[in-house]
Amino acid sequence: MAFLEGEVAFKRRDFPAALASLGRAVEMNPSEGEAVALFAWARLCAGQAPGPEVRADLERAIKLSPRCARAHYYLGMVLKQQGDVERALASFQRAAQLDERLAEAQSEMRVLAARERKSADGRRGLFDRLLGRGR
Repeated sequence: MAFLEGEVAFKRRDFPAALASLGRAVEMNPSEGEAVALFAWARLCAGQAPGPEVRADLERAIKLSPRCARAHYYLGMVLKQQGDVERALASFQRAAQLDERLAEAQSEMRVLAARERKSADGRRGLFDRLLGRGR
């Protein structure tokens, strides 16, 4: 019940309530990977934990629940933020394999693929051209 309350609060972006409920959920069942993953992600979104700490928690969540698509997606987001694009893409692909309806993972894969094509082509974006970067 605490997990569901935390999930609803997180979706409402009520981070204090989400953190309280998810914290209780993890405390009551520390081996539930999905709860660990959402709690870690909520802490990052609320500014309560740094990326490296969240990354470690998400990796632990995946070990606990390897088939949790959201945990793979959240890990991909953290890896992308840290500049590890290759591993981020692998995490997004795994998330999409586990849950075909996870549109966010599919979207992130398309964005990363487009960036890769752009850098491989040597093309510059509009802002780069306007600002004279990448020449």
